[in-house]
Amino acid sequence: MIPPIFNHTWPDDVKALYNHDMQEIWNPKIAQHMRNQYHNQLELYFSFAGKNRKLKILDIGCAQGTLALLLAEKGHCVFSVPNGKYIRNSLPSFSNLGDTSQYRHFEFSADGDGHFFAFHDEELVQVFEKVGLKQIIVRFFETPWISGHLKFRYLHSFIPYTVLKLFDRILLRLPHTNQILAHQLLVSGKRS
Repeated sequence: MIPPIFNHTWPDDVKALYNHDMQEIWNPKIAQHMRNQYHNQLELYFSFAGKNRKLKILDIGCAQGTLALLLAEKGHCVFSVPNGKYIRNSLPSFSNLGDTSQYRHFEFSADGDGHFFAFHDEELVQVFEKVGLKQIIVRFFETPWISGHLKFRYLHSFIPYTVLKLFDRILLRLPHTNQILAHQLLVSGKRS
């Protein structure tokens, strides 16, 4: 990815996104834990795209869309959402919402304030099975070692990303603990 170059003629909402990206992605001195989160997510998404693909990612928002299109061409569906089983999650699960039409005004809202529910892995697996996807894989990812939650963000200035990632991977390999300590959930499936 290449950092964007600021343009004073941009609309205010684009300027706000630029400032957000500069703070959380491009300047490691401001919010190292946020930068680590984004890089960790990109590595995970690229692992699904395959090593033989050379992709140009223009920005973090486009990264998910670009990879989704690539994977769709290959018959894959990859869905990444906040983990409903995460220890710090206070949101209801999707199945607890009831009639979802009452929440349409939240649709397509930006950033974390648009998350008013979280999925449990069983809910997504059920959706994937209903639409006929096979080879369904569930992965929990991003423990506090990477997300910076539970005050772990203070360690990001002192501990290299590779070490944080190692501790993250160790926690994710522990049964049951991985479900409650992972901030994110990824489910993938493939057309047969």
